[in-house]
Amino acid sequence: MAVSAGAGKIDVIAVVIDVAMMMENAPVFQSQVGDQLLAWKSAGLNVALLALVLGLAGCQTVKGETALGYVRARYGIGDNSDIGRIGRQQEFMDALAKKAKSKLTSPDAMYGFLQSVTKSLTTDPDMAGIKPLYGLADELKGIPSDRLSFLTVPNYGRIADQPRDGANVVWQYPQATDLFTSLAKDKEVTKAQLDASKKNVVYASSVRVQVLNGTGVPGRAAAVAERLKNAGYTVTGTGNAPGTVARTTVTYPSGLESKAAVLASRLGRKVNVGTAARLMAVAPRTLQRRLAEEGVSFQEIVDAGRRESAERLLGDASLTVSEVGYVLGFTEPSAFHRAFRRWHGVTPMQFRRTNRERN
Repeated sequence: MAVSAGAGKIDVIAVVIDVAMMMENAPVFQSQVGDQLLAWKSAGLNVALLALVLGLAGCQTVKGETALGYVRARYGIGDNSDIGRIGRQQEFMDALAKKAKSKLTSPDAMYGFLQSVTKSLTTDPDMAGIKPLYGLADELKGIPSDRLSFLTVPNYGRIADQPRDGANVVWQYPQATDLFTSLAKDKEVTKAQLDASKKNVVYASSVRVQVLNGTGVPGRAAAVAERLKNAGYTVTGTGNAPGTVARTTVTYPSGLESKAAVLASRLGRKVNVGTAARLMAVAPRTLQRRLAEEGVSFQEIVDAGRRESAERLLGDASLTVSEVGYVLGFTEPSAFHRAFRRWHGVTPMQFRRTNRERN
């Protein structure tokens, strides 16, 4: 068995060739493979993945730790990226879904399958137990296989916006916003539709924007400009609008519609129950009633999100306290101070100072 394990690298080609040559003497081969796998495992190598490599070419059935090793593996397969791993995980889940769907045709097989599921998952209380899951599975039988899609949020390498960052990706706008809006409205999105929408990539760095402050509160333009720069946009300047305005607008010359759409999709919207209800395709009263049934109000959810974001943003020394309040949607610094004192019992500045001393 020709294997090279220098510097953690496996000579896969040699292993595969040996497999083909040694199949005539299967019992001896299996013993040798078992011994070698143990040696690789002792050396800290990914035995589950290597077991797959040692299999014959063609369709394979993987189970247990071998399946887990396949969906977790990143290096040595494809382009060694997390995006590539996500693609393999989606292919695996698609195959798993089809296998599970085939079990739904027989009551006995379905019962056994659901028993395995309940041992492996923690479900919502309303779905706990065999009976609720059996009803859901019975409904899933009627869904055509081609209507089940596994999607990846449209993205591109962040290096296009930040030349020094070759390790990360960023979402592609407005396609990412459109995808989540469709999901919130329970609108079907197919893989073909998503692939077609992301063909024409508009990089954030190609969008040149001037930020004008129309709030009447000093410093807002600089705060927004800084956030846009961090997101990769090219800010050409800041200033004051001719007058005070009630809402944010994006103006652009003819021919820049696609770039304007990218920018507009990144601008935050004022959060209220009406906006949330529209995104979820329900009436505001329906949303409020459902939240009440869960023992929470819409404002409590908003406050919790603002509180968490405030704690994180105050750790950014480049932002003033007023700028943090603006990013969170407070119209006046005093309103942010009152809310923060209600959350923590101290002012935002005191909170920031305490955290600096701890760190």
